[in-house]
Amino acid sequence: MAKRLGEVDQVARELNEKTKLKYAQYQNEVDLREMEINRVKKLLEAKDADCNLLIKRLEMSEDRANDLDAEMEMKSGENNRLRKQVADFEQAIQDLYKSRKGKGTL
Repeated sequence: MAKRLGEVDQVARELNEKTKLKYAQYQNEVDLREMEINRVKKLLEAKDADCNLLIKRLEMSEDRANDLDAEMEMKSGENNRLRKQVADFEQAIQDLYKSRKGKGTL
């Protein structure tokens, strides 16, 4: 009986050692996967920060483009006004030139 109890005790120790070894392996695998998850999280956070920076740059560029469009519209209006003014001056000069000429030179 003692021999049988010794064998059972030996089997229990071996089983306990195997269980400890499997537990250590599983724990190691869990740790590796957690490290990988943390690495991916950091990578995603960096990508998210880059995306936010690019979004802000895009918004700033859009604002600048809108400002330039408004300025271009203003300049276009001013350009049209100046063209009309030049045309009016040219007409006034032609009228003045005609009025200064003698009746025989026309």
